Amino acid sequence: MKVQIKDLEPNPYRDMNNYPMDENKVKSLIESIQQTGFWDNILSRKQNGKFQIAYGHHRLAAIREIFKPTDEVDIPVKELDDATMIKIMANENMEAWTALPRVIDETVRVTKQFLEGHPEEVKKLGQVKSGSMGADFISRFLGWKESRVGYSLERLKMITDDKIDREAIDSLPTERAARNFVTSVKEFDIPKERQKSVVEKYKETGSGERAMRNAVIEEVIIPKKKKESIDTSRTIENEIRSVDSLASDLQDKLLRLTTLYREVGGVPEYWEQINWHMKLVNNLNKTTTIIDTFILTNKK
Repeated sequence: MKVQIKDLEPNPYRDMNNYPMDENKVKSLIESIQQTGFWDNILSRKQNGKFQIAYGHHRLAAIREIFKPTDEVDIPVKELDDATMIKIMANENMEAWTALPRVIDETVRVTKQFLEGHPEEVKKLGQVKSGSMGADFISRFLGWKESRVGYSLERLKMITDDKIDREAIDSLPTERAARNFVTSVKEFDIPKERQKSVVEKYKETGSGERAMRNAVIEEVIIPKKKKESIDTSRTIENEIRSVDSLASDLQDKLLRLTTLYREVGGVPEYWEQINWHMKLVNNLNKTTTIIDTFILTNKK
């Protein structure tokens, strides 16, 4: 069917803000179409007077660059329900993006939301293990491994719970890297504000679990220990100032007490049946022992 370009719309289940577009692929398609013409590698359905494409988003971007909005292209138009639109989108994206975490997560998010609102689609899936909208339902609907969906649901929940930086997880190059990152976030309790720097360091230094752990050590563990060391040094400084002040006060009070003894003609023995002078002397002897030990132990 001939359709004006201005009437073509993206798949309604594909959020163009969350799905990346490969500019190099678009450029390559532009060059190909200019050389050999447009071939109908876009599948669409008619909806409310517009034509929503199930797949072929890069090709749509290319023809929008080449032709005018009122120009027509000949594309297949079929009766496609919402479930089919989602499945086609999922397959197209997995082929085009080789399982980027952001693509997987967005596909799982959209599918979960769709199934939650369409119980009739859930019934078609047959007997599934869980009683809620879990990985088993979604994986059966998409034809994906349940483990892949399970990891994705975990990431989505951590994003919702504000425990993980979405931009950090979206920038990771592989699904395996995303798994390693989530494991590190949980194991080392990486604060959200440090997660982007961990991912950047990981991408600079290599790939794999070891590279992720090294990135965590460099960006989180070492800075944390340095901060703890600085904090401890400040605590020691404050304690030294406090003890120094107490020592000065003690010197002043002992000199004052000696003056008072002279005024009364010697050292009084008892007040209220207690020899407060001897009690003070015993306490000072204990304090002197502690002071001597401190000086000898920490002498430079």
